[in-house]
Amino acid sequence: MILVAETTKWEFPNHAYLLSDDMSKMYGYAKMGKEAIEMMKKPIGFDKRNRQFITLYRMPEEQQGKKVIGSKGDVYYVKDGKCTCTGFKYRGECKHV
Repeated sequence: MILVAETTKWEFPNHAYLLSDDMSKMYGYAKMGKEAIEMMKKPIGFDKRNRQFITLYRMPEEQQGKKVIGSKGDVYYVKDGKCTCTGFKYRGECKHV
């Protein structure tokens, strides 16, 4: 996962985003001027076309946990008996762990 700040010059305020390594899915965002990241219930698609970003932080793979590909192609991370998938978030268990 990476944390990026948008630097696009336009009429809208820019934010910071918590994204997958390939920047195709967004896990959360922080409004400009706020430090807390609002996490999504599940990752959503992220369109980076015609936008500019700077990388603030790239989480090392060992901190993310073991990378697991879900049945629909989504990427989840399993670490310390916890998973980043929606099923684990709501039920506290999943097939990935």
